Amino acid sequence: RFWRLAAVTLMFCGVRMTFRHLDATFPKYFERTFGAQAPFELILCINPIVTMIATPLATGLLLHYKVRYDKALVFGAFVSGLSIFCLAAWESFSGAVLFVCALSIGEAVWSPKLYELSTMSAPEGREGMYVAITMAPMYLASVPVGTLSGWALNRWCPKGAPESRHSQFMWFILGLIGFTSPVLLFLFRNNLFRPGDDRPPENEDACVGQEGEGEERAHGRTIVPDADKDDASWCRVKGEAAQKGHAAAAAADLRGGLRRQDRRVHRDHRHVGDDREGHPEGQRQGKGRGGGVRQAVHEYKGVFEDGEQRVG
Repeated sequence: RFWRLAAVTLMFCGVRMTFRHLDATFPKYFERTFGAQAPFELILCINPIVTMIATPLATGLLLHYKVRYDKALVFGAFVSGLSIFCLAAWESFSGAVLFVCALSIGEAVWSPKLYELSTMSAPEGREGMYVAITMAPMYLASVPVGTLSGWALNRWCPKGAPESRHSQFMWFILGLIGFTSPVLLFLFRNNLFRPGDDRPPENEDACVGQEGEGEERAHGRTIVPDADKDDASWCRVKGEAAQKGHAAAAAADLRGGLRRQDRRVHRDHRHVGDDREGHPEGQRQGKGRGGGVRQAVHEYKGVFEDGEQRVG
């Protein structure tokens, strides 16, 4: 799963390069084509707005129609890859708006699925590392885009030379470079995507599911044991924890019984005092009765202390 996820992530570098062109190439192109006062920042702000609105809608539709994650990734990459050709077709404000809108809608489709794939492919406890791998192409794409942007602008959209500009051809070339991502994903989809990749690895603990969900693991055990390990030993750990729980419950019962016995002792002492005031025979009976109660309490305390030691 790791190497297939790494290959999918690297193939998205082409789409990531299109996003970097939105910051590196588009502002200078827009100013040189439409003048220094052209509001390119208003065009750029469409991207976060459309992404925030379209992401939950696209995710809900994908879940409603039960679209597989591999189809969502390929379709989203195609939409983002085709977006840059809007500038190659129309050199106008409307072409720029269509470019940013299509790029944002494609991102709303493939980006959540890519992060979901990375999270589900990760072993337990390593989700952060796998998500970081999916973010790497964003920074890897910055290196070629920085060089490619300067070269393309000087060649096809030079400053101060409107007659020698071929901006639409420039965006066509940049679009072909970025469109490699959906093409590669489509060609190698059978090798990159396997059924069940959008679900966690099937190496869960054998005891999970028998005692219900949400079972707390023993302290210091952050990784579920592999399938080839002895399942009985892991079940034994949980059995010991259950025994400790029963011992703790028994100790609580002993505490309650001791409190009840103490109340009986105080009540009996009070009756013994009443007997002693006017009845000598009752004094002897009271002494005997009080001594028997005290002896029973001492025995009960011994049992309680023994239970406390076992719980400890």
